[in-house]
Amino acid sequence: MDDPSPLSVEQLIRSVAAGASDDAATTLRRFEAAAPADRKDAVRAVRDLAAEQPKAVGAVLPAVTAFLTDDERSIRLTTAKLFVAVAREAPSTVVPCIEALTDRLADEAEFYYVRARSAEALGYVALEHPDEVASPELLADLQVGLSFDEAEVREKLAKAMAYVALGNPGRLRHQVDSIAEQLDDENELVRYHLCTTLAVVGCAFPDALADATPALAARLDDESPYVRGRAAEAVGLLADVDRSDLFTVIAA
Repeated sequence: MDDPSPLSVEQLIRSVAAGASDDAATTLRRFEAAAPADRKDAVRAVRDLAAEQPKAVGAVLPAVTAFLTDDERSIRLTTAKLFVAVAREAPSTVVPCIEALTDRLADEAEFYYVRARSAEALGYVALEHPDEVASPELLADLQVGLSFDEAEVREKLAKAMAYVALGNPGRLRHQVDSIAEQLDDENELVRYHLCTTLAVVGCAFPDALADATPALAARLDDESPYVRGRAAEAVGLLADVDRSDLFTVIAA
């Protein structure tokens, strides 16, 4: 039987905040069939609540995933931002939604900012649940995304890759070469996050950085002191590399 009560964003937020997850999920499902403006208001209100009560919002995330494939691009983007807000503070609650976020990242037809925000959310989850997130397919999608034209998108993807490394550096030990190829990105934050990724991998697997030495050495003269610092940290881990060869590369 259809619920005859009027849809109310205020009632939705009260349900989520009070921990009435079943009621909130039911209301969210009703909003799926509402007008675009009403759907947008509902998702935006839940996103705003996530900043204050991420765990409460996390409890209803499975009912929110439908909005990741909404017909309206702005609603999909707002939903992806909602997931970022929750993943940053309560990453465990996002685990049941990993597949939905991964699908958004992998969809080549998807708006690039939706893909970037989905990657960012997955990155936060990877810090605590690396084995749940870092599949070969997802890592491949992150690396492909580093070629996007939009600097902000590349930043989010590079940041996600760094978080994957922090969660489990072994996941990226065989991706060092392809990461090193992106170290000359024009965006400072992309270079910083990728140098961080290599430094993290190098802490656990210093030998894996050997082929990345020239690219890392080039960053020792980077205009950003933060990039230079991360690059120096990574180069310093190359203890097993023949020192004469290393000094030759750095001096070149």
